[in-house]
Amino acid sequence: MARATTKSGSASSVTGPPKTLTFLHLTIPVVAGGTTDDESLGEWHATKAEIHYDASATEPVLRETLLHEMLHAVCEHSGLDPDDHETIIRSISPLILHMLRENPKFVGWLVQ
Repeated sequence: MARATTKSGSASSVTGPPKTLTFLHLTIPVVAGGTTDDESLGEWHATKAEIHYDASATEPVLRETLLHEMLHAVCEHSGLDPDDHETIIRSISPLILHMLRENPKFVGWLVQ
């Protein structure tokens, strides 16, 4: 079981993905199942502001999948051409996750 630090600084147990994520004014439900494509590990449903994911995905794959889907929400609000979103996100999501993992002190400092 992984350990995480809460906003108050105390440790809490983490088991599986979060139930919701927050971005701008949105509280985004994170829902197991409900992907519309058998090949897809996750989907950002913009009209409902929800993320759906394949519950059979391994934890490492799920982490990258949820980051990928959150980046869809970011791109949607960025003004970028929607036709470019998938190409951009597929290119940068694994690199962003790698950078965050290699720099936990930076991440801690960044989010203060």
